[in-house]
Amino acid sequence: MWKKTNHPHHYKAEIQYHIVFCTKFRLPFLKDKHEFVIDNINDTVHKYDWKLNDIALWNDHIHLVIEAWPKYSPEQITKLIKQHLAYYLVEEYEDIRNKYLWWTKQVFSSWYFVSTLWKISQHTLEEYLHNHEH
Repeated sequence: MWKKTNHPHHYKAEIQYHIVFCTKFRLPFLKDKHEFVIDNINDTVHKYDWKLNDIALWNDHIHLVIEAWPKYSPEQITKLIKQHLAYYLVEEYEDIRNKYLWWTKQVFSSWYFVSTLWKISQHTLEEYLHNHEH
């Protein structure tokens, strides 16, 4: 996760989360915006000193594997990523608001899935993310 000699919080931690969240009503407005989404998520991850280990995007949902300090709950991590991404998506792409979400302010569904990863299951998840047909 972080350098073994770097312990800014006086403890060692290796916590990985598999996070999945969807667009509102699973509308496919992430199509052709994958590079923007990845860059934005990387910015958020860097801002909070997390580590993005893997990402898989579809037109209507996102899978992330993130390492974060224990002071951040999985709910906080998910909320921060969704908030930042939603703000910049709508700011950059007016068509999202005009075409898909003219009746609501929510870009992403309130639903999300989170699980912790053990080293032995990380390989299984990577295979699923990169071989998944959707």
